[in-house]
Amino acid sequence: MKTQICTKCGIEKELTDFHVDNCRKSGFRTDCKLCMKEYRKIFYQTNHKKVDKRNKKYFKEHREEGLKYRKDYYRSHKKEAKDLDLKKRFGISLDQYNKILESQNGVCAVCGNEEIITYKNYNTGRSLAVDHNHETGKVRGLLCTGCNRGIGFFNNNPERLIKASNYLKNDLG
Repeated sequence: MKTQICTKCGIEKELTDFHVDNCRKSGFRTDCKLCMKEYRKIFYQTNHKKVDKRNKKYFKEHREEGLKYRKDYYRSHKKEAKDLDLKKRFGISLDQYNKILESQNGVCAVCGNEEIITYKNYNTGRSLAVDHNHETGKVRGLLCTGCNRGIGFFNNNPERLIKASNYLKNDLG
């Protein structure tokens, strides 16, 4: 395994700990990734107003390009983006989501209906929401928007839901 000594910290490290730099004879930067990260952090802390101003100006001037890039990227990486989002928010993979969806026959676990909300700008329907316990993080199932919001509005309280059900039954009977 090839190594190199970092010019900042003086520690000998593997080449994978250095960024690639094709302008250098070795093909790698002389300062390691950790030292570069620390340098960038300090630089931003001392120059954040200048950096923020420059970034704001750049993104304002290139707004349309950025929007098009994000839209194209999301379309071409839709599965990866959804997988990453599910892992980050609920701790499950896209495969696990699809298994839950299959076990529910593609419908809401509460009302048994498919999701009916569609996006205006896209010709696709919305996915069923991942219902989870907010205290434990445990996934309970997949719900349509109406059922998911309904449970949320009742603060995940089964007693309140039963009382609401009894209230509605009295009105009907």
